[in-house]
Amino acid sequence: YVEKAAKDFMLYKALAAEAQKLGLDQAPEVQKLLELTQQRMLGGVYLADYVENLEFPDFESIALENYTLNKKQFVLPETVNAQHILIDFEGDEEKSKLLAQKIRGKVVEGKQSFAELAKKHSTDSSVEKNSGNLGFFDKNQMVSEFSEVAFSLKEGEVSQPVKSQFGWHIIQVLEKKPTKTLSFSEVKDNLIRTAEQSFKQNARG
Repeated sequence: YVEKAAKDFMLYKALAAEAQKLGLDQAPEVQKLLELTQQRMLGGVYLADYVENLEFPDFESIALENYTLNKKQFVLPETVNAQHILIDFEGDEEKSKLLAQKIRGKVVEGKQSFAELAKKHSTDSSVEKNSGNLGFFDKNQMVSEFSEVAFSLKEGEVSQPVKSQFGWHIIQVLEKKPTKTLSFSEVKDNLIRTAEQSFKQNARG
């Protein structure tokens, strides 16, 4: 990138020299364009210097005030880390439910790992990548039937087959995290950065 930029600079420098030799820089429309370009450049330099030399307020105090007034924005919802096996209806809902119950039995027995059973039986397209592990999610990230059961399970518990529009789900919750309000110290840096950017934008008008 640097090499290309250097070559472009040398190219335009050479082209500019040729334009000057031909007197193209003396044409009225070119003179006007050069004047406008210079004004824009100097105006930008002045504006940047003006903003950087302003007397800045206490951005940490502003950040704390924004945090206090908008505390609801910093509440993390309850989440669960779960894994699942999806059994497609395949045109026979009852038959697929019986298969799901059979697979659930194998999960509970523990003779095969959940990941192995997921890779063997799950029809979820993501199973090859995640072996059925969905990671952490909140209630709004999954279909309601799935979320309702997942959030009602205890850690380690395995659900009965859960029906959704996608098929039958066998869900096991691995970990649960309760609702949490982020402390000011956890979000302070971002809030200060936002307050500073807002101040500078307003200063520029």
